Amino acid sequence: MSHYCKICGCYKSNESFSGRGHAQHVCKKCAHLPAEIREERLTLNRIYEQPWRLSKGQLQWLEKLKQHHREKIREAAEAEWNKRFVARQQTEDEGEEDDDWIPNPEYDWLAEEGTSPDRNWVPDPNGDYELPF
Repeated sequence: MSHYCKICGCYKSNESFSGRGHAQHVCKKCAHLPAEIREERLTLNRIYEQPWRLSKGQLQWLEKLKQHHREKIREAAEAEWNKRFVARQQTEDEGEEDDDWIPNPEYDWLAEEGTSPDRNWVPDPNGDYELPF
């Protein structure tokens, strides 16, 4: 059965881990890396493997990493923050009004006569749409 290395993010065989490495989830190859590089890779893996919904602690941790002294970590944290929050707010703001309107071919004659269909159509219990007047 393979084990997961927290540093490189790979599943490796038992032979790739030392005695202490099994418990720490660090393979032999990553154990020989300098401490700074190990810390950077571990932090980057944690950033990219976060669940979509973050707890308050995870939010604070991610926001704190946006001010990190290492450029790679700072850029990764900002990219994740923007992907999760800024991009989502922009798409919600842009598509808010069109999401609830579904055109019905039965009322195409309204558009043909020059009258634009009302966006506040009320659904009929039969599943059709009826005009509110």
